[in-house]
Amino acid sequence: MIDAAEFFPAAGAYSVPAPARRARLLAGLNQLTAHHAQACPAYRRILDAMGWNAAPAAALADVPFLPAQLFKRIRLASVPEPDVLRLLHSSGTSGQAPSQIVLDRATADRQGRALGHIMREFLGPRRWPMVIVDEPIRDARGGFTARGAGQLGFVPFGR
Repeated sequence: MIDAAEFFPAAGAYSVPAPARRARLLAGLNQLTAHHAQACPAYRRILDAMGWNAAPAAALADVPFLPAQLFKRIRLASVPEPDVLRLLHSSGTSGQAPSQIVLDRATADRQGRALGHIMREFLGPRRWPMVIVDEPIRDARGGFTARGAGQLGFVPFGR
C-alpha cells in the first residue's frame, strides 16, 4: 500500500514542489485504483465497464474517477465486513438518498494524520480555543454523518 511517510514529509505538507506533489498523487491514485480493483468486485466491474485496462494512468486526467452519485446507489467496500470501523452517511440533500462511505481503521487513521499534517501548516503546534456550532454529528441511524466526522477531525486542534 501507499507509504505514509512519503505523504507526510517532516518539513511540512507544502514543502514538496507542485510537480513532485502531482507525481506522488498520480502514483498514489494508481496504487489505490489497483488495490480497490482487486479488493472490491463491484468496483472492478465498474472499471471493466469503463474500459479500464489495469495499466497505470499516465496523467491525473486518465485516472478512473467515479461520480459521487454512485455512492448513493451502491455500497463499495474494499475491506471485509468485520473490518468496517464506521459507515459514514452524507446529508442526502434535495431529498436524495444519502451516500455511504465505508471506513476501516487504517483509512480513518490516514485521514486523521493527513488532516493534522495540513492543519499544522496553518495553526502551528499550539492548540487554539475552538467552538463548533452545528447540527448533531450522529445521523438518524445512530451512525456518523460525513459532516459530523469532519467536525470530529478538528477536535484535536482545539482546547
